[in-house]
Amino acid sequence: MLNNLVGWHILVLLSFLLILVPIAGITFTLLLRKKAKDAGQATEGPGLNVLAVVGFIISLLALSIPAVICGHLALKQIKTTHDRGWGFATTSLWIGYYGIAVGGLALAVSAGTAMARF
Repeated sequence: MLNNLVGWHILVLLSFLLILVPIAGITFTLLLRKKAKDAGQATEGPGLNVLAVVGFIISLLALSIPAVICGHLALKQIKTTHDRGWGFATTSLWIGYYGIAVGGLALAVSAGTAMARF
């Protein structure tokens, strides 16, 4: 019974972190972007990078690995073409990597509780 109670506490904590970490990541990303713009290091290009937006949407759908792949590819394209979309790409990376970490932790917890039954 105690094992089950600890598992629920971990899941509640993970659910709070699932909301707070991406928000903190997005805020941090936007602050870095503003700082880079103010220093003249970041310039806006002519168009919006579609892959960055696709990566962001995929990350919101909780498809973490494709979101990370799209985010990295979008950042590479943005670096060469100077398109807009840097915030979307980095946000998809934040959410994607966080989803991978939470998924791995949830898998480890469920595997641990399954092993404890044997």
